[in-house]
Amino acid sequence: KGRHQVHNASLALAAVILLAKKGIIKNGINLKWSLANCCFGGRFEVVKKSPLTVVDIAHNVSSFSTLRDNLKNYFSKKKIILIFACCRDKDKKNMLKQINYSHVILTRFSTPRSYDPQALKKICHTKDAVVSENFKIAYEEAIKKYDKNSLILVSGSFFLVSDAKKLISVKGGH
Repeated sequence: KGRHQVHNASLALAAVILLAKKGIIKNGINLKWSLANCCFGGRFEVVKKSPLTVVDIAHNVSSFSTLRDNLKNYFSKKKIILIFACCRDKDKKNMLKQINYSHVILTRFSTPRSYDPQALKKICHTKDAVVSENFKIAYEEAIKKYDKNSLILVSGSFFLVSDAKKLISVKGGH
């Protein structure tokens, strides 16, 4: 999903065509099938339908801008409950500014690169930010805030999305 994926697919097709013309790969690759069956886990991925939960590996301002656009295109009427964590070296303040969320839950992921959620709260553009020390508790908090007009969005890091997918798939996934 997302307009950026059209751009990505066109680049991939151009690369395949060039490689085939140079004889590096064989002609006869089923491009239609390849595109239809291509997926990149964690990129604007619905991991659970109830509560509606989307994960996205956006981890910089540019990818958060794309995420914002995708949310507008696919879920424009939904209130966003954002679960956010990022690495210490990221532009967290401007990443958070990209998403129009109703609630934000700041947490950490299971690597030492994770930015302290208490420090995140100090730069967050809302005073109502909730801090949670791990994803499991953050997700439980998001579920409490959830209703049929909401969407739980998990984003900010590959690491966070990895933690989220492990927990949500254990709990029953889709």
